[in-house]
Amino acid sequence: MPAIALANDIASAAGNIVICKLLVIAGMAKSNGEARRLVTQGGVELHGEKVTDPDAEFPLASLNNAVLKVGARRYVRLLSSDE
Repeated sequence: MPAIALANDIASAAGNIVICKLLVIAGMAKSNGEARRLVTQGGVELHGEKVTDPDAEFPLASLNNAVLKVGARRYVRLLSSDE
């Protein structure tokens, strides 16, 4: 399974990241619009749970070693970078 290191500077001031931005950074969507469509159509899972709100925010600290799934066959492991 491919792994993506997430830099600390991608999070908001509160330390959260929006699911659509996460999908684009992880290379699972080409644009925010495509990411929103994937989420609203029910094709995105994070931590094994379906994400249905395209405006959902997740704490960056909670994403270390999490699996992001898009569709039936596309997976990526999220890792926190130690920068």
